[in-house]
Amino acid sequence: MALLVDTVETFFDARIDLIQRTLTKHSDRLKIRAEEAMNKMKTPAGEDLAENLDREMQKFKLKVWILPA
Repeated sequence: MALLVDTVETFFDARIDLIQRTLTKHSDRLKIRAEEAMNKMKTPAGEDLAENLDREMQKFKLKVWILPA
């Protein structure tokens, strides 16, 4: 009887370990994807944002002045 219990325990331990490894691998992939998505969505720092806005305004003013002439 003890041999049967040991065999069943070994069988299920291996299966549970395999499932745990698969879930861990999948979780790591999801974390990497989430980090990449968050990095794409980040805006520049406050100073950079102000500089970008100034540059864009200059481009816009230039376009507005060029078009009517």
